[in-house]
Amino acid sequence: MFRPTLLAIILLGLLCLGCGDEDTPSTAPSVTAVDAIVNASSEATHASYWHVDIGAGTSDWAFFADGTGRYEHSTLAPQGVDFTWTRLGSDALLIDIAIVTFKNLSSISGSISKGTFTALLDGNPTARTFVLTAGQL
Repeated sequence: MFRPTLLAIILLGLLCLGCGDEDTPSTAPSVTAVDAIVNASSEATHASYWHVDIGAGTSDWAFFADGTGRYEHSTLAPQGVDFTWTRLGSDALLIDIAIVTFKNLSSISGSISKGTFTALLDGNPTARTFVLTAGQL
């Protein structure tokens, strides 16, 4: 049979398991929205890409951690072209590719683990949904 003081000590211990030193910074790396949509470390290793309807056809995008990517469009680039991208913040990136009318993805929300992400294209207030698709570009 438990004594009341022993029971109180056990309960207090269980309650404090989730307590931490608030002055100690987290050692876990933080994943930004941009990081969460990167398909692979490089073009050679990717096994997925993002499919999106941009109103003037559909396009496929793959973003690589090395700051490069691959783009295909149903009519503009059916064989695909390479591009580079630069992080503008934790949830925005700038795309350097000549044949695309928009150059900026912002307010990125979603991830590979969720299978979708949304973003504003050049600040257009209508967010586009990118859907994760298996395969390579």
